[in-house]
Amino acid sequence: MSLLLPGELVAEDYRGVSKIMVYLWGNPNDLVKEDMKIEGVHVDSGFTQEMASFTLSKGLYGSDAHSLTSFKPFGKYGYWNLKFRFGEETFQEFSVYVKEPYVKIGKATLLISKEDLVAGTFEDVNLDIEGEDLPGQVKLRLYSLEYGTAEVFTFSDRMDFIKSSTAKK
Repeated sequence: MSLLLPGELVAEDYRGVSKIMVYLWGNPNDLVKEDMKIEGVHVDSGFTQEMASFTLSKGLYGSDAHSLTSFKPFGKYGYWNLKFRFGEETFQEFSVYVKEPYVKIGKATLLISKEDLVAGTFEDVNLDIEGEDLPGQVKLRLYSLEYGTAEVFTFSDRMDFIKSSTAKK
């Protein structure tokens, strides 16, 4: 059993879980065309959510069965146990770590997990802003309440994309 995941999983974010490859090894006759679901259990709270459900296709890249799916965003940060199930039977399970959510600023999202945000440590950071007719550059002023200082960061190199679930730019 294997998952092709992004480099990091971030709570409450749809971007990193929108395209997930699932690979299984075993008897192809027992796997192909079978329905599978993935259930996530947050280790600290016991909170459970269905992450995905799909039908397995024939093997790909040496696997005996596979599927391309997407997960629902993880509702909490921390460790999650992922259970891969056929009906009520668990085929396999393993744990993943999910980082704290990205930093939200009004209608904008700074694409750095809150647990990674340390001033002066990043050079290339993305800022995702919802809206139409946005300017080519956006200035963001960050204040440090602890030190009473402020820094201004300029974001440019605009790219438009449309979020598939809402059709908004």
